[in-house]
Amino acid sequence: MHCTSCGSDISPGSDFCTSCGVTFNPAGYAGYPVPRRTSGMAIASLVISIVGFFMCFFIFQIVAVIFGILAKKEISESQGMVEGDGLAVGGIVIGIVGLVRDFLIIFIWGAMIFFPFMLA
Repeated sequence: MHCTSCGSDISPGSDFCTSCGVTFNPAGYAGYPVPRRTSGMAIASLVISIVGFFMCFFIFQIVAVIFGILAKKEISESQGMVEGDGLAVGGIVIGIVGLVRDFLIIFIWGAMIFFPFMLA
């Protein structure tokens, strides 16, 4: 069976087209498109990673990476009904970059504080 809206192949017994989101009635005719939603976890991942990046809190970065991974899982399991993959990837990338930066800052500060005492 083919979708009457976009022409992609539809598996038998499917209620909607995974490419364009059009729903089908039992006879197989196209209905109205089902609105896709954006993953709240993906939005939270991006926002928390940006806030954590500018506030230098590594806890925010860890939470952002976890939310991003969970959002990617939610999006991949939704069969095209949930969007926000780019937001989740952005949250993961900014979170990891922020984590690396935060640990470098902690390491440098620690070296500056303790290294002079090691010379004495």
